[in-house]
Amino acid sequence: MPRPTARTARPPRIPSLDGGPVYDSAYPEVGVLASLRRVATNTRLVSLLVHKELTSRYRRSALGVIWALVTPVLTVLVMWLVFENVLPVADLGVPYAVYLASGILALTAAQQGIIALGSSLQNYESLLSRIHLPAEILAAGSMGAIAVHLSLATVAVLALQVLLGVGVPLTALLAPAVLLTLLAFTSGIGMLVAGIALRLPDVLHLVGIAIYLLGFLTPTFFPISALDDPGRWIVEANPLTGYLELLRGCLYEGEVGSAARWIVSVTLGVSMLVAGTASFARAGRRAVVAG
Repeated sequence: MPRPTARTARPPRIPSLDGGPVYDSAYPEVGVLASLRRVATNTRLVSLLVHKELTSRYRRSALGVIWALVTPVLTVLVMWLVFENVLPVADLGVPYAVYLASGILALTAAQQGIIALGSSLQNYESLLSRIHLPAEILAAGSMGAIAVHLSLATVAVLALQVLLGVGVPLTALLAPAVLLTLLAFTSGIGMLVAGIALRLPDVLHLVGIAIYLLGFLTPTFFPISALDDPGRWIVEANPLTGYLELLRGCLYEGEVGSAARWIVSVTLGVSMLVAGTASFARAGRRAVVAG
């Protein structure tokens, strides 16, 4: 019997035990809006996946989720010791540790979004072949776990600002919005990578190297003013730089940022998330068919 195609008449949607529709991988609704509906109608499953991501990562660990804070804190400490005490650092208006912490926070969001989503289809491929779940729900679970990590890290950055006398301006309330748009942007990239990684697993190693190099093209531990052309132009053209500048403005500079920068950042985030979700859903369906 031939497999149903997109033009084949779809069977009536059968209600599940909780009243919602059952996901039929043979007759999937396509499109980003359909993907969002699947996530919205399976919020309980998404929350379970977030819990699973967190517990499996820190299983048998004495500190548990506190490790989400240990890594960025140690990174800030090491980089502070190296750059403030060995290399000259320009006057930044705030203690260098605060400047570093905000940069590490943004870079961590980028790294986790791309790596976690980029490897998620590989990690769940065997599950998708046995249980025909919408792949978008798996992506939402990974993004939820990353959001928990970023929330804890943001609290740590704000605590550092208070400890060093910088304080927390009212604009810090906008920091989660910046991080969410950054997470949307990097997760979209990760979902695009995930579809390629199913066929070419080596691409994940290349992406890891690219992210490492990208960290040096982002003003994480140095101010843009310290650069000359063409290096300055390259760093300013890096999309992560725009997100980081917005984040620093909200966290400790007390500045909302220009409307143009917000428009660009939100547009990039939404566009990449839409493209990544569509690609991820197609790759997830291919994984189901292969299974």
